[in-house]
Amino acid sequence: MKRLILTRLKKEEDRTLGRLLVFSGLDLIANFTTLELPFKNNERGNSSILSAFYYVEPRTADRFKKHLHVVGVPGRDYILIHAGNWPKDTNGCILVGSGFNDIDGDGKIEIMGSRKALNHLTEIITEKAELIIL
Repeated sequence: MKRLILTRLKKEEDRTLGRLLVFSGLDLIANFTTLELPFKNNERGNSSILSAFYYVEPRTADRFKKHLHVVGVPGRDYILIHAGNWPKDTNGCILVGSGFNDIDGDGKIEIMGSRKALNHLTEIITEKAELIIL
């Protein structure tokens, strides 16, 4: 079973930036950037989820195409790992990208290359995997 480890590295007023590492056994096979909302008591739609151990499963839907579903989140449902660049693109989900940059020149860091990063992630994670959020 593959394992994903999300480390939250920088917490700002309106966003949390991190790194998502993907392991197969002891081998690091991929490295992504992440953007989430700040933690606000696990409030549905307005908060990142609790740091904990979860599982992710591949999922497909019209809105986000192929993505990952984080299962077992207490008090929350349909927490997804999907494409997006800005905090407005998430309602408590995890956005994945390939790097950090101030895309819109507002002085705040966003993630870039999100659709390509998500496509790569969903090629790697084709069955249930572990997710550890630190």
